Amino acid sequence: MLTHPALSAPFMPEITLTRDSGYADRLRNYQVLINGKTVGAIANGKTVTFTVEPGTHTIQVCLDWAKTPVITFQATEAGNVFSVRSNLRGWKIMLTIAYMFIPSEWIVLEQTR
Repeated sequence: MLTHPALSAPFMPEITLTRDSGYADRLRNYQVLINGKTVGAIANGKTVTFTVEPGTHTIQVCLDWAKTPVITFQATEAGNVFSVRSNLRGWKIMLTIAYMFIPSEWIVLEQTR
């Protein structure tokens, strides 16, 4: 277990997830899964933070049948930052029906730090 130098207490890494504001799915919350378990939800235009044990973890975001690919990451003392957004932007919104058949492309999850 990591220890925070200023506090000399156990330090738990944080995962920060930011969802941008967009037209598609704006009224729906995305479910956040860490290590395959639902740990919370994120609303349109919001940021959430979760605490995890140090080590290797997975993160995924879901909306009904649509799921991002799983991202494996190493939880660090500096924290891990992710962004999530709907892939239905601009002209792609006209392809909503097509995206229903490729649910892994509906939502984009990226690690930014």
